[in-house]
Amino acid sequence: MREGEASPTAQRVAAYRLGFDRLPAPFGDPDADDRLARDVAGSITFEQREDMGRYLRWRTAFFDRVVLRALERNVLQVATIAAGYDGRALRYAKPGVRWFEVDHPDTQANKRLRLARLGIDASHVTFVPIDLADGAVRAALIEGGWDPDAPSAMLCEGLSVYLEANVFEALLGDLRAVATVGTRLAMSLSIQVHGPDELARRARFEEAVAALGEPVRNRLDHDGAAKMLAATRWRSVDVSERAGRAGFVVAAPVWEPAASGADPTAGRIGRFMERTYSRHGMAGLPAHLEAAYGISVKGVRELDVGVVRVERRDGPDWVARVFASGRPLAAAEGDAENLRFLEDAEYPAERCAHSAPVTTYEGQAVLVTEQVAGRNGGRGEASFRRHGELLGHLHTLPPAPGAGERPGGGWHHLVSQGSPRDEVAAALALVGDAEARVLDSQRTLYGALRDELARAESCDGLPEALIHPDFVPANVISSRSAGAVLVDWTGAGRGPRLWSLAFLLWAAGAGGSGCIDAVVEGYGRHVELEPAELERLAGAIGARPLIFTCWGFCTGGNQLTATVDGASRIRERAAVIAARAVTGMGQPA
Repeated sequence: MREGEASPTAQRVAAYRLGFDRLPAPFGDPDADDRLARDVAGSITFEQREDMGRYLRWRTAFFDRVVLRALERNVLQVATIAAGYDGRALRYAKPGVRWFEVDHPDTQANKRLRLARLGIDASHVTFVPIDLADGAVRAALIEGGWDPDAPSAMLCEGLSVYLEANVFEALLGDLRAVATVGTRLAMSLSIQVHGPDELARRARFEEAVAALGEPVRNRLDHDGAAKMLAATRWRSVDVSERAGRAGFVVAAPVWEPAASGADPTAGRIGRFMERTYSRHGMAGLPAHLEAAYGISVKGVRELDVGVVRVERRDGPDWVARVFASGRPLAAAEGDAENLRFLEDAEYPAERCAHSAPVTTYEGQAVLVTEQVAGRNGGRGEASFRRHGELLGHLHTLPPAPGAGERPGGGWHHLVSQGSPRDEVAAALALVGDAEARVLDSQRTLYGALRDELARAESCDGLPEALIHPDFVPANVISSRSAGAVLVDWTGAGRGPRLWSLAFLLWAAGAGGSGCIDAVVEGYGRHVELEPAELERLAGAIGARPLIFTCWGFCTGGNQLTATVDGASRIRERAAVIAARAVTGMGQPA
């Protein structure tokens, strides 16, 4: 665009849109959008082309749908990059949602003058004047009040063709740095053209916009966009086949740390997701294991985040656990020490695969264990009886030396090593970080949820033992050669024995009273709970499920209302399970 002038292509788009049917919404001011567009159209004269009108109608409808779906998901921010005279911030204004319009200062100044002259209220819009060619969109958004922890929608409509490829890639990197869980980025690319007629239309378009001072600088297609998105930590999500053919893309953040020199993720929730889910260099793990242990690796198969089955050519398969880089090497070495203690005690747990089972790879601790062949332990009454007995047996083992004395039992997605109390504290901190996800109308609900989590039972002061942090049927493998074997000991250590029993009882509760009775019977063959444990059983049973539902809210899996409703149901169900368990132990409910 020419210095000192508003964008002529943005003006023409506004004029085209006057003739389009737009998607309705139960909120907003479509008349204000139309008034702005008429004002813009009345100041220019040009011949509208049928093919361009048809394309812009498709594009407008697509981005309207993206916005409305985002608002249905309760996003709290919408950023329109190179907004021009786009009026969605007016048409789809929703109480509690902040709009950010990023655009060249000349175009934005002209738009704001028109809004003021027309008497259109745009107080819910933050205008961010910046020349995109200069970069620094991340800093400009944050300076304007953008909250990188709030779920958002980001729109790059009709923009990519006007920016150099390196400038557009830098823009995508800036937007990723201020994205959080639940954020979606929508953008339009160059349409793939075939045949002389389509090529001629493209040539006419490029000639026309060049004459207006806004030449095409980039013909980014789907293949190029895929590489650019990957480089800037985005991934494409599904759109309709028709939308894809028209060059439209929707992307979600990828939770891995920024490459050296790139802007890191600004939001606390985003950084938490990266710490939890990112692992470096997984493609090179087989070579690392071969070099460290002299084995021959046929391939690896992912079982969970950072957990892979190592298929060997020269022996039984292994399992390799690659821990997040923030988890200290000493914590993984403690896991191995616990496994050696359990082997010496002849307890049926997975075994270390080598005398030196812990190595360092790409700054991450790696623990290798023997693959336990078999199936998950099942969920019938007989299975839960075995699970209860297996847990009771564990809690009768003598104190484990070394790592067995470290605080344990915390869920490793929240604490790299720690106790149930540490887990509750980490969950509370995460909920605090997620406050930006809360609508103004839901502040009371949010406060009640935080208070309930702060009161969660962490079993402090109750009898302790070596506890497994995630004693559920999925971690009990039924093996033909070894019987029931307990796996996944990450974070095991000294902690309140009631914590593990409570979580197993929660799992049994899904199977009905018979499964609860079976756990009680199996566990009772080894351990008799003390009165204080019985009194606090209901709170212990509900604690981790409450943490899980809060986790779902913080990481975008469910809305706050559903989280609060879920917490209430958890409390009620935990009380029922506890009453049945206490009765099964021969105590009055």
